[in-house]
Amino acid sequence: HGSGKLFIKKPDGSYNFDHKSVVNTETGEKIQSWYTEGETWSTKFAELSSSYEECRAECVGIYLCLNKDVLRIFGHEGAAGDDIVYVNWLNMVRAGLLGLEFYTPENNKWRQAHMQARYVILRVLLEAGEQLVQLTRITGSDGKPDILVMLDRNKISCVGQPAIGAFLRKLQV
Repeated sequence: HGSGKLFIKKPDGSYNFDHKSVVNTETGEKIQSWYTEGETWSTKFAELSSSYEECRAECVGIYLCLNKDVLRIFGHEGAAGDDIVYVNWLNMVRAGLLGLEFYTPENNKWRQAHMQARYVILRVLLEAGEQLVQLTRITGSDGKPDILVMLDRNKISCVGQPAIGAFLRKLQV
């Protein structure tokens, strides 16, 4: 799950990174904050830390599944590989919707880190726009309210992957 480097200022005043030249990938400015002695990922992000980690792990999975070499390693090429990518991304969209079952509006809390992460990923994909993901209220065959989920498989690599890549960079920073 964890990836990247935690920037740390040591008790002796030294850093575990070149604090004079490393820049924030989002702002282009020098790194302005870091961990200090005794601080950890969990102490800084508390309740959010698990969901954050799950979000990063899930995003890496859907991002890398678009890599043809990764698919080939697992024996999937051509149309079958394309179908695996589509099903993987569609499953993530569906999981984001199902994640709402684990949200408690009364106390504004998520009861499951994986589900909060998947909901966040759904939001990223919806916000990517260009009708990559569409959610439409419909009436089901039973006459009850339902929702139609559509993922444009032709936009996964040109809209979805850049959106998830940008989100991953933000998660990393």
